[in-house]
Amino acid sequence: MILWEHFGLDLPDMEKLFNILPQASEIFAHWFILQHLYGYRPFVTQAVIEREFSGNIYYTRQENIKAQQAEQAAKQNEAQDAQQKVNLNNLPKW
Repeated sequence: MILWEHFGLDLPDMEKLFNILPQASEIFAHWFILQHLYGYRPFVTQAVIEREFSGNIYYTRQENIKAQQAEQAAKQNEAQDAQQKVNLNNLPKW
């Protein structure tokens, strides 16, 4: 999986609460001017992640947790069924 993030500024970024601080406001104003008026490109980060995962990336975290719990419950039921079959096969013969 490859994730991309750019650290560009848009107008909504300039309207965020942290810009009420004079130092932050000044820094972000300079950054915005460099990007939008002088054509500087935003800093881009690429993260390459090579890791297997289970589940579906389209699910929310809670849906993933519910799916995992259902999967675990199904495995437990299969194990219990297998144990019951073993127990039935090992009954004493009269």
